[in-house]
Amino acid sequence: MKRNMQLVLALSMVMAVSTVAISSSYAQNDSAKTEQITTVNKIDDSKKKEESKYVDGVYEGTARGYSSDIKVKVTVSGGAIKSVDLLSQNDTPIYFNAEKAKILADNIVKTQSIKVDALAGATISSNGFMKAVSNALESVQAPLTVESNKDSEEKSLDAQEKTYPSMEITNPERTNEKPKVKVRNAKVSKNALISDTLRDGAVVLENITIDGDLVIRGAEEVSLNNCKITGKVIIDKQIRKRINVVLDDKTKLNRLVVKTPAKIQTKGAGEIATLELSDILGSEYQTVIDAKVKELDIKTVNADISVEKNSKVDSIKLPNNVDKFEKTKKTYKNKENTFKLEVNSSISKGSNTNVPYKVVYGYSNVDQAEYPNLKLFLRPPFYDMRVKVVLDKNNKIVEVANDSTQIKGLMPGAQEKDWMKHERYWNRMTAGNIYDKFAGKTLEQVKAMKMRKGEADVVSGATADSIAIKQAVINAIEGRKGKMFLTDKQTLTPITPIIEIGTTTVKFTNTLPKDFKLKLLNVSQGVFNGEDIIKDVKLSEDGTVLTIPNDLKPGHYYVNIVDESGAYRSPDFVSGERDKERTNMHYPYFVVKSKETLKFEGNKLSVSDNDLANIYKNIESITITDKKAKESDSKYKPVKVEPVTVEGRLRIKATEVFDENGKIKETAKDLGKANIFENGKEYEIEVKVWGFDESLKFNYVAGK
Repeated sequence: MKRNMQLVLALSMVMAVSTVAISSSYAQNDSAKTEQITTVNKIDDSKKKEESKYVDGVYEGTARGYSSDIKVKVTVSGGAIKSVDLLSQNDTPIYFNAEKAKILADNIVKTQSIKVDALAGATISSNGFMKAVSNALESVQAPLTVESNKDSEEKSLDAQEKTYPSMEITNPERTNEKPKVKVRNAKVSKNALISDTLRDGAVVLENITIDGDLVIRGAEEVSLNNCKITGKVIIDKQIRKRINVVLDDKTKLNRLVVKTPAKIQTKGAGEIATLELSDILGSEYQTVIDAKVKELDIKTVNADISVEKNSKVDSIKLPNNVDKFEKTKKTYKNKENTFKLEVNSSISKGSNTNVPYKVVYGYSNVDQAEYPNLKLFLRPPFYDMRVKVVLDKNNKIVEVANDSTQIKGLMPGAQEKDWMKHERYWNRMTAGNIYDKFAGKTLEQVKAMKMRKGEADVVSGATADSIAIKQAVINAIEGRKGKMFLTDKQTLTPITPIIEIGTTTVKFTNTLPKDFKLKLLNVSQGVFNGEDIIKDVKLSEDGTVLTIPNDLKPGHYYVNIVDESGAYRSPDFVSGERDKERTNMHYPYFVVKSKETLKFEGNKLSVSDNDLANIYKNIESITITDKKAKESDSKYKPVKVEPVTVEGRLRIKATEVFDENGKIKETAKDLGKANIFENGKEYEIEVKVWGFDESLKFNYVAGK
């Protein structure tokens, strides 16, 4: 029977259709089929596990049905659709009603898909219902985040043609130097990122559609197989090895922008419409082109480039200050000798029409960004943040990038592998898009940027790096050098580091560079530099005599000096536990010897002058040894509490172990937040305090 006849019969029926609520929940019987960690997909090809697709919450959506608007409520839990509720509709009841809406809802929850079979006789209403669900979920789709495995095994993900707002491929553990990741059959409506945490790993993207840009910041090998990318592919790997990007015969790119050295390859019919070598591209490694390219657009004048003999380049655009294009020319250079292009294939068409931007270079020290504040000190090897800055004709910043910080920025004697212990701070900084913050700014605007902890422009967790990169950019634009490193012998060394109470002068040997313009910043008492500044101190012009008050308390004293000319760093705070000869101190210091007696009696620490506060200020280390564990386990390591470690980093304060009256806090925890003491166990405790020749050792039974 025709639908219009049914409609007449239906209208003759007396029915009031108002708000109807139909809930359908589907519980999966095999929970092992789904493994979710936040929104991170843990799929492998053998188990076909589903990824978390949506952000948890309750959402409403509306779409047009046959003759009315259909409104639904969708509940998402654990990244999956848990229920679909019909809130209202007014389509023909005989064809679409609460019971039939429940059938659709059941199928959507069961299949976790908004595209299910329409109901017979109610196709338009069914499509409206599904569209309403789609509209409800449209803005809450979770991004696709694919994490590499911890080991060398390839992480493989089949996204089964699902669509995501964005995609990120990452190596969260950062313990795997060469992770392998393969992602297939995904659609991304915006941008995708291969994170710099991929290090020198391998990434394969197969049958991937990206409607935005693909940014490649990590991995050594990236393969694009049957990929469709509407926006740009941007190569921007700031550290580690050069990237090799390979396009298969089914991948054609509109625009590939190379910001850091790379090798670009195409296979078969694979093609790049425009291959741009950015102004920021440098010569850390050679950039190699072995590809089919319609237009090679070279903007940089600071790179080493090779076009291989198997390449097919239709046309080339060169900077206007390099050798003029000629069909038969094989080598192109500039007068400054910063640019080299080797052409080993035939290019029939070209021009020198690109006007290069100005590129300037700068650097600034990281670990002393807030000298002498210990809180920002990093572990050796110390390094300079090095940048290259692209400026337009009005001296506005076009772009900022790394200038081989991990190689050229290291202190003398350090190697790139040593610097990698700082990589986590680097990753935080780049993840916070620190370089992008400078784009479009003038020098004055850069100087006004707020980079201190908690301020607007700083990257959280990378404050020292943020401060240093700002200063490096300023130095680059102003043409100023950063501060030079001192050798481990260049400092002020106390002739007699331990002095008696009442002494009024401390003598030093000055081995600083002759052009180090010495200025005394301050003298600070205790292990926490800057907390207790001493007044009425004076350093002689040649740095050999420090005049001090005669009433200084026992303990450790920092002598903080700077080069007033700004040419050199200050001596490093490689402090921590002293050796007997006090030879491991690079920074200037002295120690006032105590005449008091330190002891542990009656279950509490005490000192003969009752000044426990000064003892706590000067505790160098507290070593806590479980006596039975040490006897039974040859590999046992005691708990060591160091208020200030060898690298000058704040750790556990003495007051975390002792209370104000000298009693041990049995609730004390180590750096891993585990309890140090266990009731009934016997411990040997050793306390080292600046100003006391001998450490204090005693036994302690917890809970007794």
